[in-house]
Amino acid sequence: MQCKKSVGSLLEPPTDSQTYNIALTINETSEDKLLHNEKLLYEWIESQKHFPKNIDKAFLRAFLRGSKHHLVKAKRKIEHHLSARYLFPEVYANRSPFTKDIIQAMDVVNMMYVPKLTDDGCRVAFFKLERCDPSEFHMLSQIKLFFMLYEVIILRCYPACGDVAVFDAKKFGAAHLTKFTGPVFRTLDTLLRNAYAIRVKQIHVINAPPMIGRVLALIKPIMHHKVRNSVFVHKDPKDLLGILGADVTPCDYGGNLKSVRSIASDCYDFLADNADWLEAQENVKITGIPKKVERSFYFRDELGLEGSFRKLEID
Repeated sequence: MQCKKSVGSLLEPPTDSQTYNIALTINETSEDKLLHNEKLLYEWIESQKHFPKNIDKAFLRAFLRGSKHHLVKAKRKIEHHLSARYLFPEVYANRSPFTKDIIQAMDVVNMMYVPKLTDDGCRVAFFKLERCDPSEFHMLSQIKLFFMLYEVIILRCYPACGDVAVFDAKKFGAAHLTKFTGPVFRTLDTLLRNAYAIRVKQIHVINAPPMIGRVLALIKPIMHHKVRNSVFVHKDPKDLLGILGADVTPCDYGGNLKSVRSIASDCYDFLADNADWLEAQENVKITGIPKKVERSFYFRDELGLEGSFRKLEID
């Protein structure tokens, strides 16, 4: 099933200079190379009897580009992603944007991608609390919402060099931040690392309270070293202007774009327009998961006990 509404209605395509830089970064040297590698990927998928046959081709293209056209890596990511859909129904089932939990998640947190790429061709996502009552912040719902939004966004017909994330921590209190520590974050990190071809370039935390330093000290050791070394904390949110540029920064932080809430509302409307596609993806999952793949989604806690996302109580 194709998305009903093109992501081009939400995001602007790259400029010629951005397109050139993106092509070099993702190792996409020609259209012929793209088509050839896609053909090889399709043939491999058709030969996998335990794979679903209704995988969105645009989705596969995104995995190929996110893997910089390394077919072995792309195959591994695709197999892990399809496995994750089976192993973690808490994340990948009941993903309609009209369910009560997702509607509440949209009301509580602003998640959005800015319309333009950075000068060097990166996507930029912002995360900002709209309502600050920690009792309304349900981590599982926010994780579901994030993956719903990301999966729809990466179906765009043009690639990017990587992803930049900006977290506005102004309204976060201790009760919010404790939900980002422990097994929950560890498993989220594992899903991001194994089940998606996300290439994180930078993570910026703005309006950070003093306790952010302690939280980062807890979660950085379980991050991939490349991500861990790309986290930056800013006291002045207007630092973003010098990093991203005014055309890629919302007016909340002195930029030329609409407010974070306004752009987030556009993204949520986009999800609603593509609700049928999101719901159809619930049936796109693997059967007969190889043990080595399943083990990659498990972790060991401080006592050496194995656990998974399904065994956690998250709120």
